[in-house]
Amino acid sequence: MSEAEYLQTFVDETSEQLDDLTDVLLVLEREADSTEELNEAFRLIHSIKGAAGVMGYDHISVLTHHLENRFETLRSGVTRLDERTMSLVLRSIDFLRECVGHLRKGEPMESPGALVQEAMALGEAPEPEAVEAEDAVTVTVRFEDDLPLTDLKARLVVKRLGRLGEINATRPDAAVLETAESVPEIEVLLAGNATPDAIREALSVDGVASIDISTDARPEPEPEPEPEPGPEPHPAPEPEAPEPEAGEPEAAPAPSAPTARTGETMRVDIERLDSLLNLAGELVVNRARFVQLSQQLGAVFLKRGAADRVRDLRELLERAIERLESLDGANGEAGEIRAGLKVIEEQNELWDSGRKGFARFSEAIDQLTRISDNLQQSVLDTRMVPVAPLFGRFKRVVRDLSTERGKIVDLAVRGEKTELDKRMIDELVEPMVHLVRNSIDHGLEAPEVRRARGKPERGTISLEASQRGNNILISIHDDGGGIDVARIRERLAVRGILTQAVIDELSDEQALDYIWHPGFSTAGEVTDISGRGVGMDAVRTRIGELNGTVELESAPGKGTTFTIRLPLTLAIIASFLVRIRDIVFSIPAEDVREIVKAKSSDVVTVQNRQAVDVRGEFIPLVRITDLFDWKDVHPAGGTAPAPAARSDHDEIDAVIVKSGDRAMALRVDESVGSQDIVIKSLSEHFVPIRGLSGASILGDGTVCLMLDVAALMKSAEGARD
Repeated sequence: MSEAEYLQTFVDETSEQLDDLTDVLLVLEREADSTEELNEAFRLIHSIKGAAGVMGYDHISVLTHHLENRFETLRSGVTRLDERTMSLVLRSIDFLRECVGHLRKGEPMESPGALVQEAMALGEAPEPEAVEAEDAVTVTVRFEDDLPLTDLKARLVVKRLGRLGEINATRPDAAVLETAESVPEIEVLLAGNATPDAIREALSVDGVASIDISTDARPEPEPEPEPEPGPEPHPAPEPEAPEPEAGEPEAAPAPSAPTARTGETMRVDIERLDSLLNLAGELVVNRARFVQLSQQLGAVFLKRGAADRVRDLRELLERAIERLESLDGANGEAGEIRAGLKVIEEQNELWDSGRKGFARFSEAIDQLTRISDNLQQSVLDTRMVPVAPLFGRFKRVVRDLSTERGKIVDLAVRGEKTELDKRMIDELVEPMVHLVRNSIDHGLEAPEVRRARGKPERGTISLEASQRGNNILISIHDDGGGIDVARIRERLAVRGILTQAVIDELSDEQALDYIWHPGFSTAGEVTDISGRGVGMDAVRTRIGELNGTVELESAPGKGTTFTIRLPLTLAIIASFLVRIRDIVFSIPAEDVREIVKAKSSDVVTVQNRQAVDVRGEFIPLVRITDLFDWKDVHPAGGTAPAPAARSDHDEIDAVIVKSGDRAMALRVDESVGSQDIVIKSLSEHFVPIRGLSGASILGDGTVCLMLDVAALMKSAEGARD
């Protein structure tokens, strides 16, 4: 591996270990004497220290060395975990995350001087006593002959045994394992109380030929090998030599049965997956082009009766030639006609050949469609990751904010195995943090207020993910007091956002929707958490950039729920295509409720607003010109005339679109059909336009604009108000 590859492995694995360490600490905050969690925290810190030492990252290895010593006193019972230690370790994790971020960007790391001094002030741990011989066993693992990647298998063996006890020594030793290309067998001196059955179960790894467990012999450390050419790591500052673990493969969970197999994984740069997805998208566009060409050619080669008519014409000409040949002096004309008949026969042969070729062409297109569909789905599946790591980040967020605001808050997580596009998960962190912070700061009441209202002191923030068709729903719910609608109306008047007359006509749902208004806030005081009037509008904007929507529900005294609806992926979206004024628009299929054809007499006007009667339900009816500043332009220049008005007897084509519980009928000129399209951002390639979430190119080269249904509904409501 190159130095860059080692760095990438280090930052990826350290990030995961810091996430795991945070989870362990939050458990220890409730169960300070949990031996299992203390040992796990020690192991994670030791792993980070060892890897940092090998890479020469002194700032990281110095800090983790002192943290490791502190946890040694905790797990040995010399000291007990207290709030001071917990605060230090959590702040150290924040510092280590910053270090990883600097390394990822190629920036220098800051010094952990203050944190190290604080750790030293807590008291250093005594040197751990050596494990007595009777508590140790030697585990010898031999791999199958000609097994590839035995070095990775050996490191996996060490890692799994490290979960069962303390690794005192290995043969080959850790340094050799990092550089060895082949390790036919490995011996590990394991201290602890692991049973032979537990050891064999943990080592049920594909490729293991035999496992021997002995209490007699111990592997002696081998001499340290000569360093290979390459960047020489700086020595770690601690006295003992760290056990490097940065190059270990990701470990799968222990199998439930000895015959279970675990899948092998590898890390891939997300930029490569982005490129692969873009190529898959281009393949989708070109496949659509081939399908369209096939349909056009099919109209020529598969026209019914064409071959029969050619045969009838040939027979007719043959009879005409025979009659001409029976007439005196007509042989010349008959010869000319027979020559023409020969041309027709040649063309007919070419026609038959073309028909056969078109049949093979159609089969090839069908196969291309199947392959491109499978490739597209495989690429999308490769990018899909569980939302569990995203939700896991909020354990620390909830803990810190609840402590800061003097509230007692539990975090409930459901649906963490639901999968979402990796890029989308990365983009969700910031808007979700805004929502969770506001739920704790504004939504949940103080403990004394909750007691007075007959509620338990502990409030609950719930995060839940689920899949609905081609959409992922993520909800953030709190069981607080709900949003005060009267307070919203008051703030709308005080800030002059609306006139009092308009405010009085607002429904509660319409009033709630103004929390998304830029700069709007109902907070009585400004804190460093919220109340400055920024954040909620940014949340909706950011979710909109992900082609998603966010809805709000609030019940007085019961709490508030924010529901984020997102497509499974950012790139390829199932859409319904319509034509309006000679322009093709696409609507996400999930936003389409139905397509209706109504008579003009079904359209009614109420308070200067049009609505269409759909089976007794009156749905607002809008035109595209009601939603955009429209200018019709001829291809050659100049302004095009407006389309002719329809009579009362004409039929109206409309697409009923939905967003949450709301519906709207959009008048269209023609329904084109359904199609998967590759969506591109307008803000990246053109300019952002409210009501449009992106653009695409169809198979025939036509530019297609995707409508943002939620934004269009808001624009329509604003136009009516």
